[in-house]
Amino acid sequence: MDFPRNLPHLNQVPDSEPSWLCMAREGLSSIYQRGGIPALLQRLSMWLRDAAAGQLDHDGWEPIPRSGSCSATLDIAWFQNAAFNSTKDLPGHALGNSLLFLDKDIDGNQVLHSQLVSRKKALEKIWMTELDDAVTVERRRAINSFWFMAWGKRSKASAQRYNKSISNVSDLFEFAAVSGCEDEVRNFIYVICKPDAPAQGQYYVILIGEWRPKQLIQTIPGLANGEARKLELSGFLVFIEANGTKREIGSIFQLSLLAEANADNLNKLSGFNALPNNVVLLGAGALGSKVAEHLVREGIATLTIADHDRFAPHNLSRHALTSEALYFNKAKELRTFLLGINKVLDITACDVNIASVPAGLFKDQITGKKQGALIDCSADISVMRRLCQPDNVMRTIKLEIADNGQIGLLLYEGRRRNPRIDDLKALVQYLCVEIPEISLWLNRVDDQKIDTGIGCASASMLMSDSRVSVHAANFMASVSKIVRGGEYPSGMGVALANAEGHLQDWIWIDEPSFVLFNVLPWQVRVRKSVVENLALCRDRSKPNEAGGYLYGSFDLSLKAIYVIWACEPVAIEKTPVSIKLPPAGNSEEEMQIRHTCAGRLQLLGTWHSHPDSSSQASTTDITQFISDTAAYAANPSPHLLMIVGDKNISVSLGFPPLWK
Repeated sequence: MDFPRNLPHLNQVPDSEPSWLCMAREGLSSIYQRGGIPALLQRLSMWLRDAAAGQLDHDGWEPIPRSGSCSATLDIAWFQNAAFNSTKDLPGHALGNSLLFLDKDIDGNQVLHSQLVSRKKALEKIWMTELDDAVTVERRRAINSFWFMAWGKRSKASAQRYNKSISNVSDLFEFAAVSGCEDEVRNFIYVICKPDAPAQGQYYVILIGEWRPKQLIQTIPGLANGEARKLELSGFLVFIEANGTKREIGSIFQLSLLAEANADNLNKLSGFNALPNNVVLLGAGALGSKVAEHLVREGIATLTIADHDRFAPHNLSRHALTSEALYFNKAKELRTFLLGINKVLDITACDVNIASVPAGLFKDQITGKKQGALIDCSADISVMRRLCQPDNVMRTIKLEIADNGQIGLLLYEGRRRNPRIDDLKALVQYLCVEIPEISLWLNRVDDQKIDTGIGCASASMLMSDSRVSVHAANFMASVSKIVRGGEYPSGMGVALANAEGHLQDWIWIDEPSFVLFNVLPWQVRVRKSVVENLALCRDRSKPNEAGGYLYGSFDLSLKAIYVIWACEPVAIEKTPVSIKLPPAGNSEEEMQIRHTCAGRLQLLGTWHSHPDSSSQASTTDITQFISDTAAYAANPSPHLLMIVGDKNISVSLGFPPLWK
């Protein structure tokens, strides 16, 4: 009975009972399940050793574990800072609103839970409803009530621990005296017990703050930073009984204080140190809804969702939303769903067709002025084209699912948006050379979806919810780092799942940049590796010219040509001033690659070198270019002539007459 009562890591017990050691934050039952009695004895030995050495609080101040059947949710950091930022080093107090939720346990006993709202937040903003004395909030009965917080002088930090259970007003006053704020608590009790107190005021939450000599342990979620962390909060629910005109304290219940699920706490609970930046999410379909949910649960604070589509019955097979959202706008319904996770989330829903946003207004209508990341989950090629316009200043992360869920693609733009999202999209068709699963997908006779956008939003797309979920979760490993400003290379990630849906590989392809050539109003966008390889071919062939063919794709809407691969077939004849190439597509390398990619890499034109001179086209080059342009017009497709000089590269571009 004479065991020290002022040690850290002691549970609350009455003075008449033996001390109850708190030997593990995880609970003794889990230790016993793992190692039995020997493990418990070992932990006890460690506890007593640390107690004797004064090392029980080696990692910060251990709060007294005041648990009870009632609980309260609050933004702990806000309350700590409110006390710390008080203007004078005196005992102080604060008052605010709370909601009290009533429930029953398995035995039919009433269980109470409080939601505390800081003074800077209105209840209407939190719960989106007008509050009467008793209201129904999210199908639960709730009573509008108040919280009161008191604290002592900061300069009188106390190392004394009050380990007694508090169940009556005498204990409460004694505890307040130990904490240095007895007068504040007594005055509050006097006010709420006055006969003229509001009749609906039956339950009140009282918080008592004790200043400690060191900061509270880091592992507690929701604490403030810096010196404000030294305030240890204890909570109590006070019940007022009314006998005629007389009001008096009936019961006092200790509260378990639970950290509010705000962005900061969710971020920390997810294991992240850095806070995420603002995110704009385009597309609130199946994939977009899963990604949005992950973002919010992992601590995103500011989110904009844009989608003009409405929630249809077939969406229920893969979407995060439920049947309550049917027939309403996806973005707005997803906003409501996400606020159910974090009620103080700064979230905007835009019911807008992204592809139809007028030129120059993308920032005004979609992204706003905040910095951050843009995630495209729309599976719509028209949206991708809109994102390529110069009024989109956010680097884009594009997420797609293909091949009936067996392939996931993450495309991430580079700095200054080079490579751009369309560059990476064009590169997909060349990845078949490195990734056999891409080739199998592109060669499937029944899958032409790469031509119209890859995704899982269509009612005709047969794909399970689990496949969408597993890709969304897998993407988050990269997305979470990007949105927190971490260093991440531009390029493409490819997730490969087997026929059963299990992820079996993640392949990352770095793509540092594209080299851009303006042939107004068109732009030729060439992989940097292609340019570097052409320079090597030029030098290797000296003193003779080198040459070959260019492959890739083009986009009429964007007026862009993407050179993804260049070959160097064995020349029929070459000299220092000329080269004669065999017919395009006949070399073994060309036939192999075109077969592998199912013919999706198109022949775009030719290239040759001027070994020791400029890249300016000669008269012979111009004559041949005019002839080749006419031949390409029969397809119809553009014709590209690239000349690699000793110091630079020139590009000429010809079009079918109808395109002009």
